[in-house]
Amino acid sequence: MIERKLREISPALLKERLKTRFLGREIIYFPSVSSTNSYALMLAANGAPEGTVVIAEEQTRGRGRWNRKWHSPPLVGLYFSLILKGKTSKESIGVLSLLSAIVVAEAIAEFIPSKPDLRWPNDVLIGGRKVAGILIEEVKGKGLVVGIGINVNQAKGDFPPELWNEATSLFIESGWTIERNELFLSLMERFEHWYKIFKTNGLEEIVNRFEELSSYSRGKKVKLFLRDGPVKGTTGGLFPGGELKVLLPGGEEIKVSASELIRLQ
Repeated sequence: MIERKLREISPALLKERLKTRFLGREIIYFPSVSSTNSYALMLAANGAPEGTVVIAEEQTRGRGRWNRKWHSPPLVGLYFSLILKGKTSKESIGVLSLLSAIVVAEAIAEFIPSKPDLRWPNDVLIGGRKVAGILIEEVKGKGLVVGIGINVNQAKGDFPPELWNEATSLFIESGWTIERNELFLSLMERFEHWYKIFKTNGLEEIVNRFEELSSYSRGKKVKLFLRDGPVKGTTGGLFPGGELKVLLPGGEEIKVSASELIRLQ
């Protein structure tokens, strides 16, 4: 059995090594917290500066999209939330979902031999199994919180049995322990790079990059659960605004936004 060398995250090291302009300049660290997103939402509502990061070794009530529980055992994953400012809209939240998935895929590709894949709007997969999830929530009038959870050094036994065929980790895929501090640094620098593109209206670049990294955006049969009901079809790429193009069996083409999606199979 491969021995894992599990170390705590070091906020002091992160602050010393970060090369970002504003992301992660304020880091709030918890050995354990109910949810980094919940805490970050409270901070954002009380005027915390943009770029503030809440990071934890463990989440006792970690959550993902569609109110699903995000399994967050101590010392093995990266669980953190970013506070972003500025005007928000359903469209901007959708684009930030794509952007966040790009950031995670590019960062983890530096540490493992397997190629990450993206499933619209923001699931990060390896070999068809989920390795990372993203949850974006709005603080009305105050901005957004972007929550990111990555399965880093989990062994198979760290997941509950019902997730053994659905979830994976960087450790499982690579066979070696990943240094979480180094991964976090890469994530912050990449996020700031892509966020600058987002702020300068670089929508086309973000959409194109997502499609480059995703085998799911074209030619995949999907079942979408939308607010108006379920839809079956085949993915046909992304629209310029980042919405998913779905081709229905009768030949009709529909546009699906991240805000309309309740669940995807």
